[in-house]
Amino acid sequence: MSHEQAGNGTEWERQWAVVTENSDDFSAWESLIRLAESGQSVADTTQTPAGPVSADSPPVLASNLRSVYDHFLAKFPLCFGYWKKYADAEMRIGGVDKATEVFERAVVAIHNSIDLWNHYCQFKLDKSGGDAESIRAVFERASQGVGHDFLSHTFWDKYIDYEENKQQDTAKVFAILERIIRIPLHQYSRYFEKYSQISVARPVEELIESEEFDRLTADIRTAHPNKTTSEIEQELRQKIHTIKSDIYLKTQESVHKRWAFESEIKRPYFHIKPLDDAQLGVWRKYLDFEEAEGDATRVYVLYERCLVACALYEEFWLRYARFLIARGDVERAQNVYYRAANLFLAPGRTECRLEFAAFEEEQGRVPEAAQIYSKVLENVPGHVESLFKYANFMRRHYGVEKGEDCYTSAIGLATDDKSKGFLVAAKAKYIYNLKGSIDEARAVFLEGVPSLESRYLLLQYFLFEINLPGENLDHAAAAWDAVKASSVFTEYDKLTLGNRYADFLLERDANVAAYRALTLFLQTSYSMPTSEAALGDGASRKRGAETENGDDKAYKMAKTSANVTPVVTAAAVGMGGYGQTGVAAAAAYGGYGQQAAVGGAAAWGGYGGGGGFGGY
Repeated sequence: MSHEQAGNGTEWERQWAVVTENSDDFSAWESLIRLAESGQSVADTTQTPAGPVSADSPPVLASNLRSVYDHFLAKFPLCFGYWKKYADAEMRIGGVDKATEVFERAVVAIHNSIDLWNHYCQFKLDKSGGDAESIRAVFERASQGVGHDFLSHTFWDKYIDYEENKQQDTAKVFAILERIIRIPLHQYSRYFEKYSQISVARPVEELIESEEFDRLTADIRTAHPNKTTSEIEQELRQKIHTIKSDIYLKTQESVHKRWAFESEIKRPYFHIKPLDDAQLGVWRKYLDFEEAEGDATRVYVLYERCLVACALYEEFWLRYARFLIARGDVERAQNVYYRAANLFLAPGRTECRLEFAAFEEEQGRVPEAAQIYSKVLENVPGHVESLFKYANFMRRHYGVEKGEDCYTSAIGLATDDKSKGFLVAAKAKYIYNLKGSIDEARAVFLEGVPSLESRYLLLQYFLFEINLPGENLDHAAAAWDAVKASSVFTEYDKLTLGNRYADFLLERDANVAAYRALTLFLQTSYSMPTSEAALGDGASRKRGAETENGDDKAYKMAKTSANVTPVVTAAAVGMGGYGQTGVAAAAAYGGYGQQAAVGGAAAWGGYGGGGGFGGY
């Protein structure tokens, strides 16, 4: 049923309009669910029976209820309580089969919810007509989903209770306890006590694996050939008790180690409200601990728990995916990336999605990678890093011209001079590196420099000209003229770049006159700052002119938002230190043609050299 069919102007319609406009409005979703549950999702409620929607309600009410739950749980799949409400509603409307369908969807959406599995197990107990096979199947699936959770005692209690009191099958109870005593659970001691009580009455051959039983028996017979069968059994039980006691002590130690973290977790469930820094820190430290312990199962379990409480935090999705990739678990890593990109992370979170695209490309799924890039650029148009990486993705798979076309389109999409400046410089570099055309690269610079207020672009143009091979005196002079005439550089910036240009003339020009004239100009036109404050803008010029790299806030913003492009630091491009001239400044700069240059190669990868995104 469409929202319009629900009745214009009703509370139902108004709340739908709210969530359509802002799907993150949790309160509006709650209002919709409340209206749907109570049968108030139509314009004329006088023709509908009072009370919760049921099988006797008009079909339109059931349809509306299902619609709102389906939309809500697609947006917030980790809200286990609403899955339970949906299943209860379906039980009233469609009966056992429909309710079962909802539970099955629920335990796929949030496979590690103890509460949800407990509800499903209880549902099977109540509605399956005593079908032990189907009930046990659900219990076993639940044990795989939540059985290793530190707080899973409520689930294990329910499973044990079923076998002990409903089925009165002590052998199965004992088998369940045999599994539990090895798992570090909050109430581990209680289970071991119960295990010990039952083990006294169980046949000795049930207490350990058959191979271990045969080995211990043979050892006893070899050491004491004259012992009777009952004496052998008694000694066997003593040895097995020692083995189980060691298991208990090991489990106890594991519990105590984990309690230091578990006791600090205040919100293990999903909520749209942010976690405080202390809680995020607990999860980080807990993951560090489990990874160091090296038990793969426990690491997986903890990551999945973490990604319920921290589902909206990109760092944990990235960390989990990288952990899995390092272990060679490519299939599970793909699932993690998919869930992060398509279900949980806000559209503006680009880092995980870009990493997902590179992962898919590496696995040979090029069309899938292209779709991810397209979605990112649709969600965050003009995002510089995404445009940069997409252009090079296109180059790798569709040729140099396609990559260049992407840069051209990206420059058109960018909405501010910083972004445009970065992309123009990147396009020029791309042309120089991939096509080897100095003239084409220069033309790109000369088209962008006069029209854009971009210090990054002007800096890259200047460095491009003075690091080209050969004399290149005229073009380098034009680049220096552009620097001098610009309003985007401070006097100190110009002095620093002027020193670098002086080195260029000293190294390339056959006549010393231009060098002498430049040094005199620098001495009379620009002055050194006398203090940190004199550098202006409250920024440390030791980290470069208008630093927007490293820890700078603007640089961080560029990673997550559109239309912000970081300017490469003076240090990154090798602008040297205060007062460095001649050889010292040249050493700081490096060269574009050098594989390991400390200057330009660090920022741009070097024209013709190694590196990469670098200064961005």
